[in-house]
Amino acid sequence: MRARSVISAIAFWMASILLAAGFATLAIWSTREYYLPGDRYVTFRVQELYRYGWADGFFERAHQAGDMLVLSIALAALIGVLAVRRLFLEAAIVVAAGLSQFVQAGVSAAVQRPEGQYLAMRASFDGLLHPRIYPSPGGFPSGHVFGEVLAYGLVFWLAGRVLPWPLALPLRLACVAVISAGFAAPLYLGAHWFTDALGGALLALLVVLLSWRAERLLRRTHDVVRIEDLVTDSRDPAELVPAHQRPAGQEALRG
Repeated sequence: MRARSVISAIAFWMASILLAAGFATLAIWSTREYYLPGDRYVTFRVQELYRYGWADGFFERAHQAGDMLVLSIALAALIGVLAVRRLFLEAAIVVAAGLSQFVQAGVSAAVQRPEGQYLAMRASFDGLLHPRIYPSPGGFPSGHVFGEVLAYGLVFWLAGRVLPWPLALPLRLACVAVISAGFAAPLYLGAHWFTDALGGALLALLVVLLSWRAERLLRRTHDVVRIEDLVTDSRDPAELVPAHQRPAGQEALRG
């Protein structure tokens, strides 16, 4: 059991470091280049889907799933369900994770891609329409992708706590579908480069991972405290059992 705990801790720290390093690398690199390697290839490949009649409506709806109002409703519903199920620790973790949006907003304000090429293209009305829409230079990391991965990632994680698996499974599959479509939507709409969306996803995954770890540590501490309370309680162990759970006749014998 201890070996498993050590392996879990190592895996957590390795994943956290990789996510943080990947995000930091993209953030620093984005301040030096208008687009990074792979940005044009992936972004323009997604934009080529405009040829299909379903693409506009599909990606517009997928993008709306990352609107602040929709995300706020999703998180509020999750917190409410957790509170009703008396899972107050998980509800508090979700509230704290939601505050990370200020971190995303701060990074977005600080990171600005070089805008020379972008302004030159806009002056000649180039790069404004399909098949190739060039995003603005101030889009790292994508707020929509960050919000979707964060909110629906938390729902994915906690669905099993509040729902039986026959209901939790389709909900989790829906979360994966919404996140996948929401990742591609800003690329299709010309709002972000591929690495903008990737940066938002990496930051959100890091927050979800830290939330998962915090919940485990806090729950373990809570359980240890409860055990210590039981061990150090000077009362007869039988008295620690609620009266309605004691065997019939026990009260009479104690009298």
